[in-house]
Amino acid sequence: MRARPSRATLTGTDVALASLAREEPRFVRKMDCIAVSRVEEIPAGPEWLREIKWDGYRVCIIKKARAVAMRTKLNLPPGARYQHLEAALAGSALPDCVLDAELVALDDRDRPSFQLLQQSRRNHVPIVLYVFDVLHLDGHSLRGLPLQERRAALEELASQFPDGVRLSELLPEEVPMADVVRALDANGLEGILVKRRNAGYLEGKQSSAWIKYRLYAVDEFVIGGYLRRDDPFFDALIVGQHQGDRLIYKEKVRFGFDDEKKRDLLARMERLATSTCPFQNLPEKQRRGSLNAQQMREAVWVRPLLRCTVEYTEKTQSGNIRGHGRFGELLP
Repeated sequence: MRARPSRATLTGTDVALASLAREEPRFVRKMDCIAVSRVEEIPAGPEWLREIKWDGYRVCIIKKARAVAMRTKLNLPPGARYQHLEAALAGSALPDCVLDAELVALDDRDRPSFQLLQQSRRNHVPIVLYVFDVLHLDGHSLRGLPLQERRAALEELASQFPDGVRLSELLPEEVPMADVVRALDANGLEGILVKRRNAGYLEGKQSSAWIKYRLYAVDEFVIGGYLRRDDPFFDALIVGQHQGDRLIYKEKVRFGFDDEKKRDLLARMERLATSTCPFQNLPEKQRRGSLNAQQMREAVWVRPLLRCTVEYTEKTQSGNIRGHGRFGELLP
């Protein structure tokens, strides 16, 4: 049994407040995780906590008195609807705090939809916050505490969350990992995160104390151009893969971006602009995802020096993405 909370201890725990560093609420750079590709590689056991990997924008919430700011990993406002959540948090009874969370759009079955989140300024779907960590509370930094202590404080804090702000619940530890993954897949969820109970929060670093497993494949592609159309940045990336010394077009990638990613990518691509199409198999015959002669006239080509990851559910026999791929990250 935990000691009964008092003014001298952190809410929900028996951690003495005097042992914690004093700090004003501030933007905290996110701690990131290591990815594994097979269920068998996901750690399991009593030293690991399990969470849903939400399909949205990772955000830092900074609350100080009645002022609340929501910021992305680059310390910018999210490229989606969020002001109603800032207002709800500002008017709540929450003390000063810094929360690690995911901004998520929900479809008509209450499932996360990244596509709906990207379009949220033009639709009316519910936009909510799932909170999974507390990094600062009432004048004290909690980043040096083990996750299990931060989690206990967060669960106490969750009773004061306003509408639209939800605690990211833990998944059952006693269920075999393969069964948990199957259940997440059946519910259309993105994946699972497992986190070591005794780990502190390593600001701005990647750590093997956090492990993620996605329910889709990830592959590496070369960026050879983009379609601008009516988008202020670009409508879609044009990507391919090398086969020997030939670059073969594979897909147009429209999903997986926020405005930050698009702005950064466009600046990089503009520096590599060229009049020559780098793909050896274009134009293509008609198929889903093809790039025909008309679309080629609309394309802006770039020298094929940028590489990125694209996430997808499966490939066709010819190696093309089946369904819609989603941009992952730019590779160094």
